[in-house]
Amino acid sequence: ALISFRDRQADVVLPATRSLTRAKRHLAEMPGGGGTPLAAGMDAALLLGLTEKAKDRTPVLVFLTDGRANIARDGTPGRGAAEQDAMASARQVSLSGMGAVFVDTSARAQVGGDRFARAMGAHLTINVATDKDWVGRYSADKGTFDVLLECSGNNAALRSGMEVMRPRGVIVQLG
Repeated sequence: ALISFRDRQADVVLPATRSLTRAKRHLAEMPGGGGTPLAAGMDAALLLGLTEKAKDRTPVLVFLTDGRANIARDGTPGRGAAEQDAMASARQVSLSGMGAVFVDTSARAQVGGDRFARAMGAHLTINVATDKDWVGRYSADKGTFDVLLECSGNNAALRSGMEVMRPRGVIVQLG
């Protein structure tokens, strides 16, 4: 499935499918830009993960982001409230007991860039600027992850993320 989050709205752009071709085509058509409601995206990924968990699956949530939340859960702009909301959402991910992976898409490692990873209890943190081989490790055997949250607006990050997804995985794009 592919869900696009921009500003204050979420749209299911593609229902669950095994077709990587369809997913790539829909992804290429998705608009970018605008604010990043990181908390709303984490909440959506958590809900999708819980749905998969209820089907006796073992979801792993993957978050591709530079960690720069700028739209609060209520839709208002501003980093302060947006970061507090995202931190609260990250803690909810931790409480769910689902596996979480945090992929830092920043061009350079930032001080505090992994604070959401720590709050969500991510069992793995990857910085794509310093770890160039991460895709190869997690794309084997039809991918490793079930839910991908892409928050950077970086097409290369999104393409890389698709390589590590399992068939019928869910991709949520923010911003």
